[in-house]
Amino acid sequence: LMLLFIMAIENKLAEFITGVSYNSIGEDVKHEVKRRFIDALGVAYSSIDSPAALKIKKMIGLYPGNAKIIGMGTSSPDYSAFLNSLFIRYMDFNDTYLSLEPLHPSDMFGPLVSLSSIFNKTGKDLITAAAVGYEIGTRLCDSTSLRAKGYDHVNFTEIAMAAALSRLLEFD
Repeated sequence: LMLLFIMAIENKLAEFITGVSYNSIGEDVKHEVKRRFIDALGVAYSSIDSPAALKIKKMIGLYPGNAKIIGMGTSSPDYSAFLNSLFIRYMDFNDTYLSLEPLHPSDMFGPLVSLSSIFNKTGKDLITAAAVGYEIGTRLCDSTSLRAKGYDHVNFTEIAMAAALSRLLEFD
């Protein structure tokens, strides 16, 4: 019975992820996603020369690739996503969603920027993917408390990130 319940949730998530298009997103949502991107980029640029970033940036040459690093060159997709995320998260000034669980939905932007650059995605693609991730992540935070069950709330970010990347890469 539990397996059927989980499969039903997976199917609903898949239907939502594949059903969202840029044109189906409200103008207010697009506006808010753009605001979050601008905020995340501002925080990222402020963190580029942080002590942690200076240490990590020394390894860029070890991970060649064509994935964009915010404010810099390129690297492998995983390294780019990691460094982009470090820039966005380092100062802990990025967005916060407070509900039954807290969430920093813009934590998803680092990997989204990285993969968008590899697959030549547009701004509309990024906005659509981010909107999907935000919707799923915040709805999960509204649904239950993971901390009360002994888990960290960032598990919701992982699900939201998988959904956002699935939308970005047009998985069916």
